[in-house]
Amino acid sequence: MRAHLASATAFAVIVSLVTSMYAVVTGPALAQNNASNGCVNQWLFNGVWRARVDKVEPFIKDGQQQGWQVTQTWRNGVSRELSPADSMMKGEELQLSSGNVLEPDPYRQQSLVFNTFAPSGEQTYVQGFLFPSGKGDPNDKPKALTVTFDGAKLATQNKPHFTSSQYNFHYDLGCTASGAAAQAQGGSSQISASPGCMNQWMSNGVWKMRVVAVGPNPADVTRPIDQNGWLVTQEWVNITHLKLYPGVLGDGFNRVAPSNVGDEFLATKNGNNVSSANVTFGMALGSRNVPFLPNVPYTYTQLFAGGTLDPADTPTRLLVTFNADAQNKLQLSYPVPRYTVKPANFRISLACGGTVTMAPGVNAQPSTQPQVATAQTPAPANAPANVKGDPCAMLSTNDVASALGVDASSVGAPQRPSAHECSWAVASHAGAPAQTVVLTTQAVTPAKTGCHGLNCLSTVTQALGPAMPSMPSQIASAFNDAQTISGLGDKAAWKDGTLTVVKADTAFQLLVRGSASPALATSETLARDVLGRLP
Repeated sequence: MRAHLASATAFAVIVSLVTSMYAVVTGPALAQNNASNGCVNQWLFNGVWRARVDKVEPFIKDGQQQGWQVTQTWRNGVSRELSPADSMMKGEELQLSSGNVLEPDPYRQQSLVFNTFAPSGEQTYVQGFLFPSGKGDPNDKPKALTVTFDGAKLATQNKPHFTSSQYNFHYDLGCTASGAAAQAQGGSSQISASPGCMNQWMSNGVWKMRVVAVGPNPADVTRPIDQNGWLVTQEWVNITHLKLYPGVLGDGFNRVAPSNVGDEFLATKNGNNVSSANVTFGMALGSRNVPFLPNVPYTYTQLFAGGTLDPADTPTRLLVTFNADAQNKLQLSYPVPRYTVKPANFRISLACGGTVTMAPGVNAQPSTQPQVATAQTPAPANAPANVKGDPCAMLSTNDVASALGVDASSVGAPQRPSAHECSWAVASHAGAPAQTVVLTTQAVTPAKTGCHGLNCLSTVTQALGPAMPSMPSQIASAFNDAQTISGLGDKAAWKDGTLTVVKADTAFQLLVRGSASPALATSETLARDVLGRLP
C-alpha cells in the first residue's frame, strides 16, 4: 500500500529503555562523564534537546508513599521533527541520598522517548521512580537525576548530532536555579507556517485543506478516564491539474505525482505537542491507496494519541507540514506540482472558527498536574506459547528482532492500537530506516453450513476489514488478484505489502513497514512464528 512514508519513519523510531519494570541499584549513580550539570528549574541543552526538572514529589498511592515522581519539560532544539529515541536516549536514574539509585517506570518513560516532537515542540511529563515492591524509606530523599544518551552510537547515525561533548544531563535536586540560569539555552525557532482558523481553507498551491471538527477519542466517550486521544476531522482537496499521492513516492507508469506531505502536530493549552506519527500508520491522509484526483474533496479523521495527552489539556493548534524544498527540487520524467506559496506549512488555531468538543465531565481548564497517559496499552514483551486470539501473545520481541535481523534492544514494547491488533516499533539501525511490524488477528466463525478452511475464505476477508479501519478497503479482499504463497497455513496471499494467512478458524495479517530487507521474506518468517503458536 502507499502510505505516508515520512510519518511512518518518524513514529517507528524506538529504543529499549530498561530491562525490568522497577529496580534499585545499590552503589553510585551513573558516572557523570559527558554530562552537563544543572539545578531544578534550569534548562540544559546538548545541541539537540533542551530539558528541565520542574519539581520532585513523593509518589503516593493508596495513602502510602511508594516512590518518587519527577516532573520534567523537554523541547526539541533542532529544525526538524525528532523523538528522543532518534537521539539514542538510554534512560534516567534517580539517585537517593543514601547512594541507592531508582530506575524509571519504563512505560511512563516511553511516553517521552517515543513521542515525535515538532521543531521547538514541547512536552511536560511526570516520570515515576518506584520503591522495590512498593517499600522504601521516605526519608531517603532524591539527590540527583541523570539522563543519558548513547552519543557514540548517535555519531554513526544519520540523525542530528550533539554539539557538545557533555550531552548527558545531570541535575542536582538540592538546588534551584533562578534568573539567567533558569532561562532556556539555545535551539530551534518555531517552524514557519501560514496562520488560520478552524473551517478556514488553507492553500499552498498544491493542497488546500481545513479543519472541520476536533473532539475526544473515542468519539462516544462518556468518562474522561476512557479518553485516549483526540480526533481532528479534516477536508483536503488536490488543487493541481495532476493526480497526486500525498507521500514521497509517485507512480510514473500511471503518472501519479508525489507531493511530500509531512506530518501533523497537535499542540495543547499546556504547551505539549503530539505528532500524527505516534499512531500506527501515521498520518491518515497517506493511508488512502488511490490517487487524489484534481478538485475532488476527501474528508478523513486523524487520531492524535500517545505522549502525555491529558483529556483536560485542551488542543489549541494544529501544525500541518510539507517538505516544500524536497518537492520543488524533484525532477521526474512526468509532471510534478510545486509549492508556490511560502511558507507552505499551516498553523491552524483551534480557538477560532469552531469549537473543540470535550469529553463529558472534563474541565476545559489547563490541568495543574500533567497526567501520564498513552493511547495504547503496553503488552508483555515475551509472548507465552499457544495463546490464541491475542496478537501480542503470538509474537515475542525476540521473534521480531530475529526476523528483521536486529538486536532485541532495538525493538520497542508491543502496543495495542485495537483489540485485534498489535504493533512493534523498531529503531533505525546500521543505516537502515526505522521499521514497524503490525500483526492483526481475527477468529473465523464457520458458517452454519459447516465450512472449514478454504471454504471460509469469504468469511475471513469480511472479518478482517473492520478490524483495521485505518487500512485501505481492498485489504478486506486480500485474496482477490493476490500472489498466492504456498506452505503457510491453509492458504496465504501477498498483496499490497501485506501477508494474509488462514489456518483453520484463525486468520491473521502481517505488515512490515519501512523494511530495509524484502518485506515478503520478513513477513513469511514472522508468519511461521505465529503459526507455531496456533494450536
